[in-house]
Amino acid sequence: MNPKAQISVPGTATYVVLRTSASRDYTVWELDLANPALLTQVSTSPTASFPTTTHLAAVGGFLLTYTPPSGATPSVDYTLLAFDPTHPDPLNGPTTQKGSWDQTEKFAGYYDHYTWDPSDTDIVQLIGLTGYVLQYMPTETRGTYCLWNFDPAPTVPNSGADPLVNAVTPADAFSLIGEGSQLLAMGDTVLEWIPRTQMYRVWSFDPQAMTPLALPVLTAGIWSTIDATHELLVLGGRILDWVPADRTFRLWDYDASETNPLVGPVLTGTLPAGFGSDSLLTAIQGPVPIDPTRASVPGTMDFMRTEIEHVVVYMLESRSFDSVVGWLYKADQAGLNWVDAAPPFGCTSTDYANEAQGKTWNVYPFNGGQPSAEVIAPVIDPFHGTSDSIHQLYSTGYDGYFNLKTPDMGGFVANNASGEVMVTLTPEQLPVLNGLAASFAVSDAWFSALPGGTDSNRAFALTGSSFNITTTYEGGAAYADFPDTPRRQSVWHALWTQGITDWKIYWSVLWYEKVFTYHLYLEGEIPTVDDHVDDYVQPLTQFQEDCRAGTLPKFSFIEPVWIAKTGSTSYHPGSDLVPAEKALNEIYQAIATGPGWSKTALVLTFSKGGGMYDHVPPPRTVKPWPSDLNDGFAFDVLGPRVPTLVVSPYVKPNTVFRAEGSTPFSATSTVATVLDWLGVPRSRWGLGDRMAQAPTFETVFQLTKPRTDVPAFGETAEDDPSSTC
Repeated sequence: MNPKAQISVPGTATYVVLRTSASRDYTVWELDLANPALLTQVSTSPTASFPTTTHLAAVGGFLLTYTPPSGATPSVDYTLLAFDPTHPDPLNGPTTQKGSWDQTEKFAGYYDHYTWDPSDTDIVQLIGLTGYVLQYMPTETRGTYCLWNFDPAPTVPNSGADPLVNAVTPADAFSLIGEGSQLLAMGDTVLEWIPRTQMYRVWSFDPQAMTPLALPVLTAGIWSTIDATHELLVLGGRILDWVPADRTFRLWDYDASETNPLVGPVLTGTLPAGFGSDSLLTAIQGPVPIDPTRASVPGTMDFMRTEIEHVVVYMLESRSFDSVVGWLYKADQAGLNWVDAAPPFGCTSTDYANEAQGKTWNVYPFNGGQPSAEVIAPVIDPFHGTSDSIHQLYSTGYDGYFNLKTPDMGGFVANNASGEVMVTLTPEQLPVLNGLAASFAVSDAWFSALPGGTDSNRAFALTGSSFNITTTYEGGAAYADFPDTPRRQSVWHALWTQGITDWKIYWSVLWYEKVFTYHLYLEGEIPTVDDHVDDYVQPLTQFQEDCRAGTLPKFSFIEPVWIAKTGSTSYHPGSDLVPAEKALNEIYQAIATGPGWSKTALVLTFSKGGGMYDHVPPPRTVKPWPSDLNDGFAFDVLGPRVPTLVVSPYVKPNTVFRAEGSTPFSATSTVATVLDWLGVPRSRWGLGDRMAQAPTFETVFQLTKPRTDVPAFGETAEDDPSSTC
């Protein structure tokens, strides 16, 4: 596992609000691992106060306060605010939204009671779970739940928007969770603790499941040293275990894959005076701060966060590494700048082959490697669904997959009944793609998310999983109705719930009258965006205008023209690749000639191999969600290598980069890098285990100052005979 992917990342700004049951006064404390008492008090106004009966819940990047009904009035008053520890009275700072719910209508549904005592109205707990809020009502009769989507509507503050805008699941009762169970939100898992029995359970939190905390549990046990005299609190991805009677504490790392998820302790001591038996504690995790000692050190995330202001991701289609950049360098090429890598370069070779029909089918260059007016190779669109892809990776098919064999990459030709899948394109035929790779950085060990098609791979890249789906849904009723299908959140929802709204999706062509990426992976998740969709989903012509005007958002995602015999810009098999080269050049030139060039990184990648041959076997990997399994496929092996380039004036020419550690780059690495770059703590991502463990590529930014040269490329070798390819 990449050490950066651990949930307990140090350096996160984490705060604790200390209230007491007897006083409206409160204080704010910051987690300080250098302090033997663990917490350092933050300066607030001596008159800062807050009602003792009002509950606090940290949700995403916000703090939700709510007051239960009093007497016969069913009103639940709430306030949503972006917690600011520098405010003199942080719990009464500027509000994002404010309003009230009718508890009977909002939380009780059509049931008139949940307890034996009808006067007991303070039974609703609201628990922030990444981009969602879990309504939890633990009574002696049942553990009632309902999961709500969270939309803070930060772009329309104090508009009366309800942040719990729609129920993701119907109200129901948990199987085992109920009275006496305390729930601690830990990213994509929930730690249940029952103090009176000292029992714990770890549950997978899956927002697309009808029961978001469903059996089987991930692990369970009894803590011998944590009993009812202790209290537990989530602190920035760690667990604080403390005893109010004497203020002693232990701080634990958390690892849901372990039988006992509490690892350590990493620190022990005594909390400051003022903490005690009447304490009411609420923890709030802020954005990851930039470490000033590392901000000037190239190759660090702090350096990337300091020097890069815009990240543009352009995701293309259906090309393996071997097929389009496999001839970029020789295996023993001299003069390359290796980042977390070493020779040989993972190039292709005409020695690589598949056996089929009693014949050897070798890798071969299209048109003898020479440029041509049209570049259509292959003519076919190879099979590339999950079943087909398994048969391509393993010449023995599912037998190889089920028996955990290393893929032999020997089934491409047989599965497609065609040797065209062995065709490759040379740098002379694709001078823009290869020219960018040579002038900046390319990874020769970057894998697609899974053996499968467009929908599942793009879903992985943008949401951390394929929603437990392996089949296609890009047409017909399945496509039209997909926004109504329960599904996990996207990167845009994860950003939105942190208050990060500076992003856009740029589209090149409508797919069945819809913007493909928005329709499948965002629509219905953020009602505020759906109401103002033209502010966030715009045509590619607007991207070019934004580049010229210096108004690019922080994070941009670009779609190509998907597939056509002529005019396609996605590099899809069966299409002429010359328009794709032209479109790529236009995107690059728009960025490179704009005022934001020195602060922009263009990430160019492909969604999948598309059934095209690649010689490097993809490794096994972690499942995105523990329960995922579809038609025998457990989402536990990566798909074939795809080209991924990072283009920036902070990148040295002729760079080849790979991931630190044993986990290679894959489709989730792009969004993981964006989230780290934007300072979102990993414990608040909510995009599954694959995303949480994805390595990031900040190491590629190695120059202390941006380059002043701007390489130029022609669309064919004849256009640019001086191409570096």
